[in-house]
Amino acid sequence: MRGRTLENAFVILDEAQNTTAEQMKMFLTRLGNNSKMVVNGDKTQID
Repeated sequence: MRGRTLENAFVILDEAQNTTAEQMKMFLTRLGNNSKMVVNGDKTQID
């Protein structure tokens, strides 16, 4: 994932409550032109 830019993509990040702050930053900064991201998670549920 590192170093890659997602152009013209629709990305779904599910179970986001299990990511670290560093991982979340990595996911969110990968979006390129014409891309959208949905982040889904439950902060009360941590595995």
